[in-house]
Amino acid sequence: MRLLLSALALSASFGIAHAADYYVAPGGVDTGAGDHEHPFATIAQAVAIAKSGDTIWLHTGIYRECIDIKATGAEPLTIAAVRGEKPQIFGSTALVGPLVREHDTVLGLTPNMPDNDGTYNGQLPSGITADGHLFIDDQPVPLDSGFDPQKTGDYTLAKASSGDHSLFVISIRFADGAPGKHRLEWATAHSIIVGETGACPVHLRGLDIAYANGGKQEGVVVLCSPGSIVENCVVRDSVSRGISICSHGTVAHCHVYGHGILGIGSAGGDSKGVPGMRVTNCEIDHNAWNNADTGWEAGGIKLSSAYQAVVEQNNIHDNAAWGIWFDWQCVGNRIADNRCVRNVAGGIFLEASRAGNFIEDNICTDTRRDPHNDWGDGIYSHDSSNAEVVHNLCLHNACYGIRFRLTTDRKLADGELVECSQNAITDNICAGNGIAQISLPSDAPRMRGDVSDRNLVFADGPGAGIARDSVHPNTPLLDLAGWQKLGFDQHSIVAQPIFKDAEHGDFQPGPNAPQARFSPRFAGPVATAP
Repeated sequence: MRLLLSALALSASFGIAHAADYYVAPGGVDTGAGDHEHPFATIAQAVAIAKSGDTIWLHTGIYRECIDIKATGAEPLTIAAVRGEKPQIFGSTALVGPLVREHDTVLGLTPNMPDNDGTYNGQLPSGITADGHLFIDDQPVPLDSGFDPQKTGDYTLAKASSGDHSLFVISIRFADGAPGKHRLEWATAHSIIVGETGACPVHLRGLDIAYANGGKQEGVVVLCSPGSIVENCVVRDSVSRGISICSHGTVAHCHVYGHGILGIGSAGGDSKGVPGMRVTNCEIDHNAWNNADTGWEAGGIKLSSAYQAVVEQNNIHDNAAWGIWFDWQCVGNRIADNRCVRNVAGGIFLEASRAGNFIEDNICTDTRRDPHNDWGDGIYSHDSSNAEVVHNLCLHNACYGIRFRLTTDRKLADGELVECSQNAITDNICAGNGIAQISLPSDAPRMRGDVSDRNLVFADGPGAGIARDSVHPNTPLLDLAGWQKLGFDQHSIVAQPIFKDAEHGDFQPGPNAPQARFSPRFAGPVATAP
């Protein structure tokens, strides 16, 4: 007892703070205590008084607010769902109707045709900026040049004039004639949760965060503090980026979808780059819908200047650009056990990096061709060296299974020109890809010592080949014998792989599968991502 009293006295004398819990609920009051019995009404109020190490618990409800976290300290500030509850944080205003028209201001959506045929016309609610984006039933709606009541489409968005001033008018024709069945959200927030540079780490857990209208490198969630974590969250439906993470940041067990440019990207870092990021066990899909540029920044995940990062066991599918993209002087990263399916341009892209990047045990299938470029590969790299590409399955991609090439004369930070040298492509299955299964450069300046061997390859499409020399991309495709004359794949075989149920995503070896006989590495599943 004496020791306990001494410890308490010491704690009090040095002012040691103890972590606090705050609660927020839709029926709360911001002037309350913020405890379990007297919750706050807004997250912003809790954030304003919470300190490093505290936890803010959210009850079920919709919170329409933006949160800026500035608390400092070494311990994380946590914002989490109360166990079993489902809080939603939206950067949008709900548009509802029909409501009453008052002095050229429609507070929601109002019928504009007497027979109520399902066409609705409404000005944005008073006080709501026109700098936003409309989502209907979680689908983004493009700005149209006009509105035709007879149009067969479901809805359009238009600017219109009324009298002496211009109005921003929403004109919608619902095919079912029942607007009450649809959810309309007008997204205006640039970001919804921001952990400021210099703030304490931020942990987000169990939240549904949606509807933002930020710029290309802004995000629904932007965490600039090292060591921040986003876990068990749904981050969805924005015009630009879903999550931006900083050094040693983690995104785990999240569903990230519906972002106009990018699902998850890097932010901040140190003089060498952005260290220690982790993206694991996430589903990342249907991003890059907003005319995203596959040559600059678009897709499921893009990490720039990353080192010692891990991207593993993710299901990355149906993005309108790259599935996983590591860009510019990335070092010592591991990309493993991911499924990259039906993305555009490539399943995995390694760009302008030259030291110790490992791409292993991934499944990259059914990549669609980029309509503006010659990309459509399972695993693609340019201007990169010293990468190891091992035990991947690249199946039925539009262009190549695995392709490495040199495309630019860029200089790295130390002034050296980029190369495509000393890459190792071994123990992979490349089959059914549209142009060739493997493409590497034969020895040439800045393209030296690339190795490919012990791969199982099979070309079954019309005009498809086994390999192509990427130094001479316009030369004829090669069969295995011709490829071996260039020094590649001396111990590889041509055989059609057999899987248990490839149509439904089970790529374990089927009965009498040649890949299982060929290499013990192919005896089990290639990737363990869900």
